[in-house]
Amino acid sequence: SGNISSNGYPENIICEWTYVTRHGLQFNLEINMLEMEGSKTKDPPQGCQSSVLRIHSELRTDDLCGQQEKSYYFLTDSHWFTIQFISLNRQTKEPLRGFQLLWTVVQVKSNETDNECL
Repeated sequence: SGNISSNGYPENIICEWTYVTRHGLQFNLEINMLEMEGSKTKDPPQGCQSSVLRIHSELRTDDLCGQQEKSYYFLTDSHWFTIQFISLNRQTKEPLRGFQLLWTVVQVKSNETDNECL
């Protein structure tokens, strides 16, 4: 297990982290703090144009931005994931904290069953 975080909310920065574990294992990610510009939920949605926290696994990519009050969970679909933190030209100067993420390695539960006739 471990954590990844932005050191505050710097401007004009692109950071990338990639983690890999053994085949047969996955990562469970918990974003327990997200305070960035943009929003995918406001009406109208602003999107993640100037800042994004992108979580990418084999077949899944989630783009996060804005401010979240509750933890966000992401279970990878493979034995690796990549996090990108992109903060371009900030539109606001309000003090935002960026993000904090905790990751743990979890055992994949197999959906395979024996082909025996019972």
